[in-house]
Amino acid sequence: MRYRLRTLLIVLALSPPFIAGVFHYRNWRALQSMRSLEKATWKRDEVLEVWRKTYDGLNAGEASATKEAAIRQEWYAAWHDVEKAKKSIKARYGSMEAARRMGAQAQKFER
Repeated sequence: MRYRLRTLLIVLALSPPFIAGVFHYRNWRALQSMRSLEKATWKRDEVLEVWRKTYDGLNAGEASATKEAAIRQEWYAAWHDVEKAKKSIKARYGSMEAARRMGAQAQKFER
């Protein structure tokens, strides 16, 4: 096949933005993964606070054991979500630090 000079110039003009977009997308995905981990951590911490208050209420005779058991199960589910998010990040990026670096690069472009 023969390509004209115009075709090659168009390809050269369009390739760098396309390639940069692919790398920016990878960094954006890392940022989204880190944000989902952060949200899961917040939820786990909130449920832990509720569990502590309920447990203290149980010891003081103000709460029921079934309510405490339900909140405990909710905390274990939230803990499992955090661990699953961490495993996913480590499997995709190799380490949490690598994902943080990639996410930080994408965060520069959001501002």
